[in-house]
Amino acid sequence: MTTSPIINNNSITIFVGPGTDISELTPEFTLTPGATINPLSGTERNFNTPQVYCYSCRWCLEENVYHIRYRHGTCHEL
Repeated sequence: MTTSPIINNNSITIFVGPGTDISELTPEFTLTPGATINPLSGTERNFNTPQVYCYSCRWCLEENVYHIRYRHGTCHEL
């Protein structure tokens, strides 16, 4: 990663280095105990378009939907 991710409400942009193939990424992450997410950590996704992750937990009133995008470069290039 070339810079910190940008988190804006339910939209997350993650930056990767030039030449990174974002068409077959398998993001891995750890959830808070009691939380669930779909798709699961380690699921291969094509991030040429933003991908949707649905997160829920036992203390949440409703399911949260996050749009995850990978971009080449840094936030300074936006």
